[in-house]
Formats: sequence, C-alpha cells, structure tokens
Amino acid sequence: FLSRLGCRLILLPSGAELNESFTEPIGGIVYGKLLYGGVSRFHLLPSSITSDTSKPLRRAAQQTVISNHNTNNHHDDKYHQAPSSWIEYGGPQRKYQAIDMGPAALLEVTLLPYGKEMPSISHNTNKDMA
Repeated sequence: FLSRLGCRLILLPSGAELNESFTEPIGGIVYGKLLYGGVSRFHLLPSSITSDTSKPLRRAAQQTVISNHNTNNHHDDKYHQAPSSWIEYGGPQRKYQAIDMGPAALLEVTLLPYGKEMPSISHNTNKDMA
C-alpha cells in the first residue's frame, strides 16, 4: 500500500511556473492543499483532436486559489476560513503557477490505483525537482 502513496511539497517564487508538468495514471487521486500564497492551477490539453504534436498544449480548467490568513476575529466565520484544498483525478497533465503577489507553497498527497507504484526521487529526470 505504501508504494502507492506519494507526497510533494511545491515551493514557487512569486510569478513562477513549474518547468515540468505532473501526470498521474488514470485512476489516481491527488489531494492538494495551498499552504500559503496564491497559485493558478490548470491542466494541459492538446490543441486539437488530431495527434499533431507540433502544436502547443493549451491551458484548461484554470482556477486561481489564494490563501486566507486573516485571523482578526476567530468567532466570525467571514474571517475564519481554512486554506483552500482540492481533489484532482489522474489523467491529463497539470501545472501550477504562483500568482504575482509573493511566494506560494502547496502540498500534494497522491494515491495511485492498485498495481501502480510511485516513482522514487532517484528516477526523476528533472534536475529542478529533487
């Protein structure tokens, strides 16, 4: 069971976008939680139905999430909101971009379907993420 679990801590400077996208197998579930700052999260999809790989991927399902750390009044629900979280399902590529208001941090916990295993960090070909 533990070989199917994964955890990522993603730290982004203000306005920065991940160099590489993340892709989980179909049937995988990714739980994401914004720790601080703000991010735009989106999927990358092919530009057309044909398999023309020369066309750039397009952004789809883009959502901007901003952390709310206002703790002036804990008794008023307007000011007492938990940081945003979400669930995404495996399949299309996904990326994050910090909005230009300061650094951002988010946590991803991944559960892969039975029969799949999370790759280890030693198999990572991207030199930015280790």
